[in-house]
Amino acid sequence: MRAAAAVRPGEPLARVDTGAVADRVRALPGVARVAVTRSWPGTLRVAVTERTGVAVLPRGGATWLIDAGGVVFQRLAVRPSGVPRLSVAHAGPADPATRAALSALTALPPALARQVLVVAAPTPDSVTLTLTGSRTVMWGGSEESAAKARVLPAVLGRPGRHYDVSTPSVVTV
Repeated sequence: MRAAAAVRPGEPLARVDTGAVADRVRALPGVARVAVTRSWPGTLRVAVTERTGVAVLPRGGATWLIDAGGVVFQRLAVRPSGVPRLSVAHAGPADPATRAALSALTALPPALARQVLVVAAPTPDSVTLTLTGSRTVMWGGSEESAAKARVLPAVLGRPGRHYDVSTPSVVTV
């Protein structure tokens, strides 16, 4: 981070372009947000919020972390356990299918999110969750995600392997 900030040691604090420092640090792949402030007479503070991976994405023979906003930001040597795989055609923050899939994943309560093995979205309106125990959940689109996440734990208590919460007021098993 210090190298990216590129502030020369001994540079007068008044001459430091805090906006440029923030831009350089923000360009680091794992940085979600950055704030640069001066504290007179001689301290420059750079506060960074790191990206948090919510899913892994296979791409080009490697495994990458992707955050809740759809930003692919870190190549992994080993796929971490307990992190679901994202399956979309064109992963990225501008891709509607990516946004829909990640919206479903991040709407889930933590205990249920840990059961997700794969979140797939061939289209923005056809998100499917593959869970442990050979169970699948047809989520549908990103609308009503909070209601879907609320009804899903109760529905999963019923015997079955395929659950449809795409219309949370009319759930099927």
